[in-house]
Amino acid sequence: MDKFLEFISNEEKVFLENQSKLQNEYALFVILDDIYQKPIQNIDSILDKDKNLIQHNLAILLLYNLAHLNLYLSISCFLRAHFSEALFHCRKGIDTGLSAYKIILEPNLASAYLNAESQEYKKIFKRIKQHFKEEMNNNSNKYSLANGLIDVYEKCNPYSHADIRTLDLILGQISTFGNFYNFQLSENDEKYKQYKQYFVVVIAGFLKIFHIFKLFFDEKFKVKDTSLENSIENLSLKLDKELRNIQSLPLKKDAG
Repeated sequence: MDKFLEFISNEEKVFLENQSKLQNEYALFVILDDIYQKPIQNIDSILDKDKNLIQHNLAILLLYNLAHLNLYLSISCFLRAHFSEALFHCRKGIDTGLSAYKIILEPNLASAYLNAESQEYKKIFKRIKQHFKEEMNNNSNKYSLANGLIDVYEKCNPYSHADIRTLDLILGQISTFGNFYNFQLSENDEKYKQYKQYFVVVIAGFLKIFHIFKLFFDEKFKVKDTSLENSIENLSLKLDKELRNIQSLPLKKDAG
């Protein structure tokens, strides 16, 4: 068999195995995905027709779709045990959330975001995380929803590069993909707990990103969606509970 096709085949096998191993975390993602889907079901009926606001709406909705896409990419990487790539997409999702936050607070910047050649784009959006860190040093209250996101970004950062912490190759299998055991959940209990913790941290991060976009949807819809509010509260409680459960997992050497 073609080596690449064999690699893809193994990817799907690992994906299905990890859906079972990470079923609690996957269930949390399903709730989050439903939360992301809710606001866009009736979005056409409430968007402004004012020409001055078209670019603003377009920029926010493009960023919203990009955030949702990176949520999917991050979770699919987690289920394939691609740890580094999962965290990379989380960081990219945070970039989209911060960019949307800036535009929501300063609508006149929408046209700058849509023009990658503009000076504002290069100054603000191309380095959005650093821009927020600098701005928050001056006025942290203005960007209260960004506090937790910057923390999640920093947690992902060390593992989003090609260093040894992103790899967990099984000894004896370091060939040029002669055997496809390079991407699997570690059998080491501590690393397994860490993997599950990061899975939950990423889901929590994307929930924080949603809270930014919710500013936009709340303003457009005017009336709050009670079912959406309940789903958000429910997920927040479940995320906290799952993190506590993961932290309390015993190591095999301590069991019995």
